[in-house]
Amino acid sequence: SPAAVDEMTAVPGVTHALLHARSRQHERCLELRSIVGVYDIEARILSFFAYLARHIGRPEGAATRIPLRLEQRRVEEILSAGHTQATTAFRSLFQAGALIHDAAGWLVTCPPPNASSRETGSAPNTISSNGH
Repeated sequence: SPAAVDEMTAVPGVTHALLHARSRQHERCLELRSIVGVYDIEARILSFFAYLARHIGRPEGAATRIPLRLEQRRVEEILSAGHTQATTAFRSLFQAGALIHDAAGWLVTCPPPNASSRETGSAPNTISSNGH
């Protein structure tokens, strides 16, 4: 509401923080849209997991743990990937050891595709960098 906005603007730095958060949200949205546009299903899946690894991943040995109990079928829906093609791609990634799905979530064992966060416009993973 307008009253809430007036109250928030009275807090030093809140306007900057909100605009910065909105900008990061927009950048992440653009990155996710670009991932869904990747034609090769295997590359699309790896790009999605690389995105998750950058934002919520935690190192686990030589891999990165993504602590989401996200089912394969849901990933297919998020990525607009056809079930048959996605199943084949997941099978290939599992057999290659690039992805592991277990009760604790997902392990990404391969290096992310050649897109750094600087190239994709993704903000750094502030969750893990703050030590929380």
